Amino acid sequence: MFENDFNQIQAASRPAVFEKYPALYSEEMHFAYDQIDNHISFEYYMEQLRFGISPYLLNRIDLWLREIKLHSKDYFSPYSEIVFAIFRAAIHNSAYREQSQEESRLSRAFVDLSLKFIHDFYITEEQIDTWCFDEFKLPENKFVDLFIKVALFYGTYPGLAYQGVINCFRKVKQMRREEDVRNLFYDLFVQYPVPKSILYNFDVLDKNEILLLAQLLRGKSLREYAFIINLPVHKKDVHYFMHTESDQLIKFKDNVFLRLIIYAKLIRFSENHHLFYRIMNFSKMFSENPLKFYEDLSFWKSFVILQNQTENADGNGLWLDLRSLIDYVEYMRYQETDRTFSLRGRTFISLIRLMNEWHEEQDFASLEKYLESEWSIFYKVELEEYNKDNEIYKIEELNTGRKLSEEGKALKHCVFSYIEDCMKHSSIILGLRKKVNEEFVPWVSFETNGGFILQAYGYKNRDITENEKEIITEWAKMNDVVWEL
Repeated sequence: MFENDFNQIQAASRPAVFEKYPALYSEEMHFAYDQIDNHISFEYYMEQLRFGISPYLLNRIDLWLREIKLHSKDYFSPYSEIVFAIFRAAIHNSAYREQSQEESRLSRAFVDLSLKFIHDFYITEEQIDTWCFDEFKLPENKFVDLFIKVALFYGTYPGLAYQGVINCFRKVKQMRREEDVRNLFYDLFVQYPVPKSILYNFDVLDKNEILLLAQLLRGKSLREYAFIINLPVHKKDVHYFMHTESDQLIKFKDNVFLRLIIYAKLIRFSENHHLFYRIMNFSKMFSENPLKFYEDLSFWKSFVILQNQTENADGNGLWLDLRSLIDYVEYMRYQETDRTFSLRGRTFISLIRLMNEWHEEQDFASLEKYLESEWSIFYKVELEEYNKDNEIYKIEELNTGRKLSEEGKALKHCVFSYIEDCMKHSSIILGLRKKVNEEFVPWVSFETNGGFILQAYGYKNRDITENEKEIITEWAKMNDVVWEL
C-alpha cells in the first residue's frame, strides 16, 4: 500500500509535459526540465523524441544528463544549451545513437572535463540579452552542437588525440564560438595535414565522412578510401584536395568530401579561387545535386575556361553578372525543354548578350504549363505593413509560376529558373515589396531552404542594403529561419 501511495505522490509531482509524454519520463529528465530556462523548447524536443524512442536510447540520454547535472548551477554555464544539444544529437546524429557503451562513456567524460577545466565556457551576457524565447523561435547555439559532435568524435576515436586532453583543455582560453571548437579539435587531433575546409564543415560530416576524416588524421591517403566518396580519385586530385585552399572557406550543407573532390578536379584547369568560390556558392546544381554536377563536369570545365578568357577576371565589371549567368546557363542546360544547350563556339560577351536578351523577353511562351502552376504556401507567418525609415514594406511568398515570372521581369533576374525546385518545396522564393505610390512593387527576392536564407538580391542581382536585410530578418525571426549568407 505504501508503495502505491509513493508512486501516486511521485506521479503527482511530475511536470505536465510528462503527462503528455509519459514514456520519456525519468528522474534525469525531470531534473533537466526543472533546471533549463526554456520549457517551450523542452516540450518541442519531447515531441521530436517520442517518435522511435527506445528504452536503450532513453537510457543513453539519461546517462548524458547525469554527467552534466553537476554543472547545472554554474553561473553562465551553457547547461540548457547542452541539454538541448543532447536532444538534437539523439534525434539527428547516428554516431550518438550507434556508439558502444564505452565510446559513449568517453564522450560524456570529455564534456564533463571540458566544463571543469575551460572556465570561460559559457553563453555570454550579450547572447542572453539577444535571445527571444517565444513560440516561433527555439534557442539553438551552434557552437554547442559542434562541441557535442567533437565529444562524440573523441569517444569513437580516443587514440587519435595526440596530446593530453586535460592539458589541451587547460590551454583553451575560451569556448564561445564555433571557431573556438574548431581550434580545440585542431589542437587535439590534427597531427597530419587536413584541408581547412573539412574542419570548417565538421558539423555536417556524415558517419562515412567522419570515418574518412579519421583515416586522414592517421596520415592515410585519401585514395585508399575513395570508395567512401563513390568518385574516382586520381593522384592529382589528391594533391589539389590536400594543398589547395581558397581564402574564402565555403559552408556546405552535406557531401563535404564529394564537393571538395569536385573542386579539386576543377581547380586543375584554373587557379582562380575566387571564380570557384562563386561557382560553388551560386550553382543550384552544385548545391542540390553534386553528383549530377560531376557527371556534367566537362560542361563546367568549358564554363571555367570561358571565364578565364575575359578581361574582367579580377572580380570587377562583368563579374557582377556571374550569378545571373550561372542561373541562366543552368536553366538552359537543365530545365529548358530541349536541354541541348552548349558553350561550344561561344564567348563570355556573347553569353552575357544571350542572357540579357532572355531576361528582356521573359515571356516563357513554351513553358505555359509552368506559368499556370501553383503550389502550397510553406510559411505560416507573413510580414505585413512593416515601417522602416518612413517607408512601408511587406513580404509575401511566391507560390505560382506567374508570380515568379512577374518577379523575374520586374527585377531582371533569373528567379523563374527556380520554378521546378519551388514546385517540390526544395526551394522557397519570397518577395520583399516596397510601397510606391500606394502600390506594393517587387523590391528584393530571397530564397530559403531547410530553415536557412540562402540568397537575397534586388534589381539585376544587386546586393541588398542593411535596411532590407533588417526587414527580412524580422520575417525570419517570425518563421524560425536564419541567414546562411
